Amino acid sequence: MQQPPLEAVIRMQPKGVITIPIKMRQALNIETGTFLRLTVNHNQIIIEPLRIVPHRSTTST
Repeated sequence: MQQPPLEAVIRMQPKGVITIPIKMRQALNIETGTFLRLTVNHNQIIIEPLRIVPHRSTTST
């Protein structure tokens, strides 16, 4: 059975700060320090968590 989408109404704080509700953070595995990409598309803001992959050097010695 498919779960209904998570929705929330939040209020913008001073300096543009918003809080992502905990259920949404848990569902997307967003923790303190997670990088997020914000995109504006057709009058909507899309927030996507990014997973940073450590750079591995391909140089041989």
